[in-house]
Amino acid sequence: MTDREEEQGRPDEAAPPPPDPETRPPADTETPREVPAETGGTPPPALEPGGLTPPATPPPDTTVPDLAEARAALLEPPSPGARVAGAAWLAFGAFLVWFFASHAFGSDLGTENVRLRAVIRAAAVLVPAYPALLGLAALLTGRRPDPRWNVLSLPFEAWWYSTLATLTWREVRGFFGRPVAYIVLFFWMAVNAYFFIVILGYYGGPESWGKDFQDPPSLYVTHNFLLMFALAFMCPALTMRLLAEESSNGTLEMLLTSPVTDAQVALSKFLGALTFYAAMLLGIAAYLLILRQYASEWDWGPVIGGYLGLFLIGAFFLSIGVFTSSVTDNQIVAFILAVLPPLFLVFIFLMQSAVPFDWAKDVIRHVNVWELHQEFAKGIVHWRGLAFYLSSTIFFLFLAVRGVESHTWR
Repeated sequence: MTDREEEQGRPDEAAPPPPDPETRPPADTETPREVPAETGGTPPPALEPGGLTPPATPPPDTTVPDLAEARAALLEPPSPGARVAGAAWLAFGAFLVWFFASHAFGSDLGTENVRLRAVIRAAAVLVPAYPALLGLAALLTGRRPDPRWNVLSLPFEAWWYSTLATLTWREVRGFFGRPVAYIVLFFWMAVNAYFFIVILGYYGGPESWGKDFQDPPSLYVTHNFLLMFALAFMCPALTMRLLAEESSNGTLEMLLTSPVTDAQVALSKFLGALTFYAAMLLGIAAYLLILRQYASEWDWGPVIGGYLGLFLIGAFFLSIGVFTSSVTDNQIVAFILAVLPPLFLVFIFLMQSAVPFDWAKDVIRHVNVWELHQEFAKGIVHWRGLAFYLSSTIFFLFLAVRGVESHTWR
């Protein structure tokens, strides 16, 4: 019998019995099935002892930054500094609401358009009411307002103002140590001294006998064309190097890496220049005291109004200079760019009679620096002049902050 026949005649061997379920290895000891790499599959995660999967990776934080900042503002403890800042903003906003609303609703606003008057009156109330409401919230809660409502990022922290004061004092000391500031001061005093001599000759010379003067001599000390023309050049000379020089030297970038904000840098430069300009205004007070001794009639109203007008004009021109200095690293370019708008506003009254359109004449009348300051020098503090100077100064300071901010991504 062959082997094949012997194998075929052999009885079938019994199949091995299935394993006992009790003897099976537990599920947690089974090794995971490997997926070949060429199939492109991803192997399943390995099981931890006990059959538990490893904890999943926490999802990334998708909280909106504004919401996170708002939650932090709500959770921070009340502080006296926030209450003081809130009280200051509330008082400032309430004063502006009272001043602008009383004048906007008490006159026809120089226009017969009913809709335009309604828009101006609504703006006179709503715009200054915004900081007043934020200040009221900070005063009641002792915390800075919700950033979602404080879209202009008005500061309500005590450290913000202390840092601003430190930077401003640094700029003031720097101004009184720079030669260009004293050169500007010399020309300023020379221009006023020349005009003071002209005023003395006009009011006290032999040709003045028997004249009936309509305007007091103090009017011409604070309001004359030579003075306005000089301010158009002197204010840019004070601001041309504030940010342009630091940008060219590379110190501005170093300053921005320190714990200060762009607004603090721009405002400290502006306030330092404004402080030196206020010292320049005090220099011509001696001329007014001399005129006071020899004048037959004297009224302090036009004097105070004239000084207020000069201060507002200087603040407006200085804000233009800070802005132009923030967008370039060349001092000469910053000076030229800062001179052009003031010169245009000083000479714009010459265009008023040549413009054929009535609406254009109204625009020129509202931005005519010469005419606006004439009202201040006569002791008439009109809301139109205050609104123009304050809004224009704030606008150019806002542009200056954006100019400083641009240095961080250049």
